[in-house]
Amino acid sequence: MTDNTPNFGSLNDPFDQEHQAAPPTPPTPPQVPEEPKASVVNPEDDYMDPEPQSPTPPTTPKDPEPVVSMTPEEKQQEIFDKVLGEKHLSTLNDLPEKGANVHLSTNPFKEMSQREFEEELSKRKDIPVAIPSVTLKQFQNMVKGIPNVDLQDSPTNRELMAIYRSSYNHLPKYGGLQSTVDNEERDFYQELPVDGGVLKPMKPKMSINPATKPTGEQAVIRMNALMGKGGVINVPLYHSGFWVSIKNPPDSRLIDMEYEIVNSKVVLGRNLLGSIFSNDRLFMVQALLQLFRECVYNTTLQEATDNLFDKIKLHDINTIAWAMASMIYPNGVPYSRIIYSENIEENRVAKGIVDISKLLWVDRNALSEDQMRHMARNRKPTMSDLELEKYQEKFKLKMTKRVKLDDIMTVVLGVPTITDYLIFGENWINTNIARADAIIEDTEDEVRRNELITNYFKSDLLSQYRHFIKEVILTPEGGEEEVYGDDDKDTIDKMLSSISTNDAVIDMLLKEITQFIDDTQVSIIATPTLTEEPTQSNRFPHLVPMDPLYTFFTLLLQRTTKISSRTA
Repeated sequence: MTDNTPNFGSLNDPFDQEHQAAPPTPPTPPQVPEEPKASVVNPEDDYMDPEPQSPTPPTTPKDPEPVVSMTPEEKQQEIFDKVLGEKHLSTLNDLPEKGANVHLSTNPFKEMSQREFEEELSKRKDIPVAIPSVTLKQFQNMVKGIPNVDLQDSPTNRELMAIYRSSYNHLPKYGGLQSTVDNEERDFYQELPVDGGVLKPMKPKMSINPATKPTGEQAVIRMNALMGKGGVINVPLYHSGFWVSIKNPPDSRLIDMEYEIVNSKVVLGRNLLGSIFSNDRLFMVQALLQLFRECVYNTTLQEATDNLFDKIKLHDINTIAWAMASMIYPNGVPYSRIIYSENIEENRVAKGIVDISKLLWVDRNALSEDQMRHMARNRKPTMSDLELEKYQEKFKLKMTKRVKLDDIMTVVLGVPTITDYLIFGENWINTNIARADAIIEDTEDEVRRNELITNYFKSDLLSQYRHFIKEVILTPEGGEEEVYGDDDKDTIDKMLSSISTNDAVIDMLLKEITQFIDDTQVSIIATPTLTEEPTQSNRFPHLVPMDPLYTFFTLLLQRTTKISSRTA
């Protein structure tokens, strides 16, 4: 099977190289670091005394081996893995083995036989997406007792390892949302029961008045819905408190979007000359939001939606990415997925079609009864700004958090809006581009230049999460609290910069922010685990959180490649 999916950065189609042709090579080819392969190791090797060696005549020194330079993205990945991975998730393996309650109404997976699957692939001309079936922590626990042997010694094992490596890319980085799905107090539903009905994403039937015939865009939307090509989907934004209706984007717009992303990445890479400041996620979010804004068909907001991103909380970005992926593939997408067994030799691959629209889960225990009744008003634009404000005050989860850094300084965390994220993110990018340009201009030595840029990145690490910092409070001894909030953003920036040299404080604050992100998730995009063991009728053992932004762009590239391959 051939994969012509374009490759840019960590967003290339996550399918193992054995199953695809080599992707086209862009000017600075970004590569996803491959999982290291296990090898046979003799545990006694490190303790063996060296054999006596007879003197050897001097030899002519050999030329040093050429140094293989890393691509900008590999450098970035190395720094992120070392700095963020170590600082944020040093306690990942300490999490207990437990899980949230999961209420499954509709299994999103339709498994097929190998013959049926091959026929479906031939008809769709798609490449299967490798879907994760265990969290990072679960996988680590499973392999703890496995001997250090070659796990790719047979075609079956090679396929399993390829799918695992590919599916790993769809997990949130650094174990994000791990504690969310591990929390036994969470109660996740696909369809949220409210007052005798249920709340769930819906594709409304495009009924018409017999006396009037739809024309223009309405006629096109109805046609797409009738033909199974999308139409409209109604999506609940549980963190924000209202619904949006999204129409499917035309193929021409998806092609434009792919070009914009590739172009923006090339420009950024040239500005930074291979530094680790290439913040791909911001550019990807901006591209996604532009497409989303163009595809918004309606909302339940009473006021005008010109400032829509001021009203959407950042956590709902995942819901938006998931919804757009659902509209690109309204009839599901082929998947491959590992079903793990207690005996590793009995692991197998499940293949079939996954319905993306069934991967949204909402925690009933995070919402009050008033909030659920509010979200049940999903038919007409009747939700006022005042009602949204009241809605966001009634979460059972704590949507703000005070983090005491020392006896004087306290930081207050809060969930930002999309607008906040975009503003702070653009400032971060622009500042670091300017700083990198200055370093490049003043430093000719490439090694020293990269070292300076890396050190600057480390010193500015906290700025990547600046949008979660709502206030800074100073409490002088014997004095009253001095609160610095939205009106003092520059002052807060300077305060955070002044503490950036204190590694212990920065480490603590970064861990508090990442935990706060997990703790304030009301809805998530996740897949239910699969197991061969019998389960209760409506409950699967665990949810595996996904990174819907990564999944969206994977499907986008697959879709645009499919469009480009059409013959005239």
